[in-house]
Amino acid sequence: DVHLYLDRGALRGKFPPGVLTPALKASLQTYKTELTDYLLQAQWEDAIEPAGSEQRNQLPLSYAQERLWFLGQFDPDSAFYNMSGAIRLHGELDVAVLQRALKEIVRRHEVLRTTFEPSDGVARQIIHPAWDWHIPVADLSAIGVTEQVAAVQRYLQAEADQPFDLAQGPLVRASLLFLGKASETDMPEHILMFTLHHIVSDGWSTAILLREFMALYAAYRNDNPSPLTELTIQYVDYAVWQRQWLQGDKLEQHLQYWKQHLAEAPPVLELPLDRPRPAVQSYCGTSHLLTITPALTERLKVLGRQEDATLFMVLLAAFNVLLSRHSGQQDICIGTPVANRNRLEIEGLIGFFVNTLVLRCDLSGNPTFWELLQRVRDVCLGAQAHQDLPFEKLVEELAPVRDMSHNPLFQVMLSLQNVPEASLEMEGLRIEPVSMEMHTSKFDLDLNITERPTGLEVQFNYNTDLFDAATIERMAEHYRTILEDLSHSPGQRLSTVRMLPPAEWQQLMHISQGTVASYPQDHCIHELFEAQVERDASRVAVVLDAEWLSYGELNRQANRLAHALRQRGVGAEMVVGICMERSLEMVVALLGILKAGGAYLPIEPELPRGRLRQIVQDANATWMLTQTALVEGIPSGCQTLCLDRDIEWQTCDAQNFPERRQHPDQLAYLLYTSGTTGVPKGVAVSHCNLVNQYHAWETAYALQAVHATRCCSRHNCML
Repeated sequence: DVHLYLDRGALRGKFPPGVLTPALKASLQTYKTELTDYLLQAQWEDAIEPAGSEQRNQLPLSYAQERLWFLGQFDPDSAFYNMSGAIRLHGELDVAVLQRALKEIVRRHEVLRTTFEPSDGVARQIIHPAWDWHIPVADLSAIGVTEQVAAVQRYLQAEADQPFDLAQGPLVRASLLFLGKASETDMPEHILMFTLHHIVSDGWSTAILLREFMALYAAYRNDNPSPLTELTIQYVDYAVWQRQWLQGDKLEQHLQYWKQHLAEAPPVLELPLDRPRPAVQSYCGTSHLLTITPALTERLKVLGRQEDATLFMVLLAAFNVLLSRHSGQQDICIGTPVANRNRLEIEGLIGFFVNTLVLRCDLSGNPTFWELLQRVRDVCLGAQAHQDLPFEKLVEELAPVRDMSHNPLFQVMLSLQNVPEASLEMEGLRIEPVSMEMHTSKFDLDLNITERPTGLEVQFNYNTDLFDAATIERMAEHYRTILEDLSHSPGQRLSTVRMLPPAEWQQLMHISQGTVASYPQDHCIHELFEAQVERDASRVAVVLDAEWLSYGELNRQANRLAHALRQRGVGAEMVVGICMERSLEMVVALLGILKAGGAYLPIEPELPRGRLRQIVQDANATWMLTQTALVEGIPSGCQTLCLDRDIEWQTCDAQNFPERRQHPDQLAYLLYTSGTTGVPKGVAVSHCNLVNQYHAWETAYALQAVHATRCCSRHNCML
């Protein structure tokens, strides 16, 4: 809400109360010449003018509208891009005046009476005369207060869930609920509900609509004419201008910045999920509210001012710390919305102007928080300087691999609303916003932060397909703890930033202290297996349907295979793949590789050949144990040993244990992630990790008392 403008060549400004600090005033004086030159240039270059009659015959959509129109063709019955809100009106309401005020708003803003139709393969805007608008009124005064609250929420949800027809319109709806007289004031109460399709509106537009409604209602109630000045341009004029302006050198300049900024960015932020990511997003969601105290909020502002950073930059830097801790990644992309109203002509227009910026932050090198804040500041300033490139155009140019399971370029968002709320008082009526329950989430995680006199309200909106409520509540407390710690010690390195609140830290310490136990740290897992063979070689070791192997026979077959692998050059930490159907031979293969000193790499036989080749190359696996039916799918360059066909391995020494060639700290196996949300990643597990894990299972489940172990897992058999 800071407005800088020229008045007869002199730099002037309008500032909300408390914004023009001495430091900001000094900065404006320092850069006065540059600001004046910029505004002078902006006055004469690229001004948005009303479209000519020829252009108005074929009105294009803006880039943002084009994307929503395409999504609407793909799923025409979806209400996902509906924008709904409601206000409570206390006092004597004149419904006829209210309806007149809303009709005037629709008349003023052509976009509210616009529909969208295809023409020669592309969508065009069709502007209609003023709609004959009738606002329905529902009377809820006869039901009790408790039932009334539930009924209001049902009405709000039903209104929000009703889809629009982009070709028929109108794309704005309003309805009124009469609640009766409030007991404390004996004054009537109504709830006015608005729903607009996002293709004709955004968050800034909602504020314009409310502001104009208040001004018009007050004027018409007193039989005065509209106090609002006529608009000089309309949204369609902006759409025409945007298409003409964003091309040539301007387009290339913005594209080059974003291409460089996002080069080789990770496609997915791998937060630990409570459930596997669905193949197609459902966008089901809910929210959790975290409150930050005014004292902590003020410390964060002071911290930012010390580094010429805004409160948003401080919150973003801390959010990056949180995401890095949870994901293990140091290269993180976060989306943030910007109003994209950087031209005076469009500040008062209702329409879809909002843009999305991708803020890519680098946390590598274990920097101090001061250093990270400087990195974040540079990223934010660079992104804002190139915010004119529509996100839709960026996605089109970068052409990331599209996956219906997640959003492209980023899956987590952060926004801060710190503009003081406008007064909702007007003659004859007192207005209050009505909260609506949230049941959707466009992203995996979306933090909406609002600054209020009571501090910061941090709303964690999250996808319920991915996260449990308890997980998000814990993450929210982690964020609060990080903010607290950084507000006191911003000079510390990121590795030392405290994330766990005291209660969770105490719980963790109690659990860790209660589970300390000794285990054979100087042995490998196959050596523990060999010890079991010596104790009772006749006991059944593995069963598959009607087939079985004793510990002794399993050991002998594994010895033979281990000697055969050593003859082929397999040694300590050499990765050997296993691509086999479930069988007794698969268990022999696992144990044989470990005895030979190698590390096994389990591979799903049904994997696409390209994915199999990618994993084999990444793991540098030169040998593959497989079966005859699967050998054709093994990548070229990887030597194979078919356990059911190349039977010469069965003639090797079966009695003598191969000489030990590995240390407990060396690699036991590699296990790759599915890669459904990006490139598969190999998880390396050492022998001591495996022994520790086995010992924990043995203690927890009394495995020593089990007489037979079924081979029930194709991949992860731990013997």
